[in-house]
Amino acid sequence: MVEEKRNFYRIRPYPGKHDQFDYFNQHNLIALGWSKIGDVHNLDRSQIIDRLQFEYASTYKNKTRASGLTAGYFLKLMSMEAGDVVLIPYDNQIVKLVEVTSPYQFVPELVVQDMAHVVSTKTITQLFSKELATDLLAAVNSRVTLISLNKYKLQILELFNHVPWIINKDDFVHYSGTTAGKSVSLGVTKNVKKKELHDFIDSLDME
Repeated sequence: MVEEKRNFYRIRPYPGKHDQFDYFNQHNLIALGWSKIGDVHNLDRSQIIDRLQFEYASTYKNKTRASGLTAGYFLKLMSMEAGDVVLIPYDNQIVKLVEVTSPYQFVPELVVQDMAHVVSTKTITQLFSKELATDLLAAVNSRVTLISLNKYKLQILELFNHVPWIINKDDFVHYSGTTAGKSVSLGVTKNVKKKELHDFIDSLDME
């Protein structure tokens, strides 16, 4: 088996506490806030902490743990390389998977939107949250801004390597039923298992 060398992350799409999910999608990027600390290229954790505590004194002054956690977000963002995978959850309903195409850069034009710390991406796929395994979904829905998901890499690979349903009109078995004025009609091939049928129904965008 070929070793999977890519890294996997999850980022929340709210830099500067503003909803930027659509902006991420439209401009093929992910971003962090805290733009007042400027370009963090070549800075280590302690230097980033110093900038956070100076520029955002009301939030971080004398709060080593909080500033250290935020500095960790920047170290993760700067460690992203082309080919790495990032999950972006939104509204507790969908999760977008993107691939990093170029590493960290500071974009001064985005300071006004407080999202100047940028990594460029391209879309892999978008899924419903309910398609994720329970443990992965819990990690994805955590409130921390940016985390590593490397421990879930095999589950994530299954998500975007998943082969979509392809309709084949041959060798179908048809089922139909009615109840309380409602009806359902299904056509499936003979080799479909009940669990696969459940998975298909769960993937439908229905109440």
